[in-house]
Amino acid sequence: METKHGHFNRYITSTIILYIALWLLQPVPNRTEGDPAGIAVYTMIAATVIFVIYLVLHIAAYDKPIFTTAKSIISTIFAILALWILFTAKTTLLEEALFPSPEIVLRQMISDSRLPADVLCSLITLGKGYLSALVLGIFGGSVLGMSKRFGNSITYITTFLKLIPPIVYIPYAIALLPHYESVSTFVIFMSSFWPIFSSTFVGVKGVEKQYLDSAKVLNVGFFSRMINVILPASLSEIFIGCNQGLAYSFIMLTSAEMIGGSAGIGYYIKYYSNFGDFTRIIVGILVIGILISIITFLINKLEHHLLRWKPN
Repeated sequence: METKHGHFNRYITSTIILYIALWLLQPVPNRTEGDPAGIAVYTMIAATVIFVIYLVLHIAAYDKPIFTTAKSIISTIFAILALWILFTAKTTLLEEALFPSPEIVLRQMISDSRLPADVLCSLITLGKGYLSALVLGIFGGSVLGMSKRFGNSITYITTFLKLIPPIVYIPYAIALLPHYESVSTFVIFMSSFWPIFSSTFVGVKGVEKQYLDSAKVLNVGFFSRMINVILPASLSEIFIGCNQGLAYSFIMLTSAEMIGGSAGIGYYIKYYSNFGDFTRIIVGILVIGILISIITFLINKLEHHLLRWKPN
C-alpha cells in the first residue's frame, strides 16, 4: 500500500518543480536587447512538449527503468534551461553577444533556412562512410576471425591501426580524392572501420567451440554457420565496435567539414564562426548533440532488440 509520503513524491517531483520554475521566470523582465518582452514562446513550447513526454511516461511506465532514466534527463534539461534563462535574458551575467538566451537560439534554429540542407548533407556523408565501414568491417572481421591461421598478429595490427588518429589522413585524402565530400566520407570510413573490424574479429574469435562443433556435426554450411551461429554469438562485441565507430564518425565528420568542407553542419559552424555569429554556432552545437543522441538511441534500441535473448 502506498503511503501518503510516497503518493506525494510520485506526483510532486523535481521535474514538475523545475517546469513550474521555468514558467515563474517568464514574468521577470528581460534585460537583453534581442529578447522580446513577455513569454519566451519557443522556449516554453519546447519545454511543454518535453513535459508532455514526461507525463506520458509517468502514466504508462512509472515502474519501469525507462521512466527513471527519462525523468533524470528531463530534469537536467529543465535545470539547464532555467539557469540559461536566468544568466542570459534575466540578468545578463553572461555576455549577450557570446551567450544568447535559449529563446534567441531556438528562434534561429526554427527559422534558419540553411540548416536543414546542411544537416541532410552531413547525414548523407555520415551514412556513406559509416555504412561502408559497417559492411566491410563486419565481413572482414568475421572471415579473419574464423580463420585458424590468424590470431594475435591481427589483434596487434588492428590495435596499431586503430590508434592512429583518422584526421592525419586528411592531407592525403584531399590530394588524392576528387572533392571534399569524398574526403569526409573517407575519413569517416577510416575512423569507423577499425573499431568495427577489431570488435567483430574479437567476437568471432571468441565464439565458444561447442557451438561450432555442433554446427559441423549437423553439416551446417559456411554461410549458414556464419549467419545463424557465429554472428548472433558475436553481436555483443560487434555492437561495442559499432558504437565506438559511430562516436568517432561524428567527431571526424564535423572536423573534416570544418577543415575543408563546403557544406554540412561542421561547415555551418565554421562559416558563422568567421563572422562571430555565436547564435548560429550554438545552434550548430545543439543540432550535433541532438543528432548524436537520436542515432545512438536508435542503435541502442536495435541492440536491445537483437540481444533480447540474452539475460540482463
